[in-house]
Amino acid sequence: MEFMVLKMIKVRSHSAQEMVDKLNQEDIKVPLGTIYPILKRIRAKGLVRSGLEEFDNGTIQKTYHLNDVGRRHITEMEREWKHLNRFIAEL
Repeated sequence: MEFMVLKMIKVRSHSAQEMVDKLNQEDIKVPLGTIYPILKRIRAKGLVRSGLEEFDNGTIQKTYHLNDVGRRHITEMEREWKHLNRFIAEL
């Protein structure tokens, strides 16, 4: 799940609710309460920064952005994922 969260914020900043909505659109049912501990953990690891952002509907939400450490981390995770996929395909 951490990998999916990092992949989402790799492209652009997201709020926790946006992440849940995006996952739900793909039939990956994740409650909002699952996302917050992941965000807290990756923030504690120094992979993301957060800030407040005003949305079109006027709400202000905390959004999460990858920092340089997070970009290097997700690049390594993607490399591992590709390796794992090749291994599984060869089974």
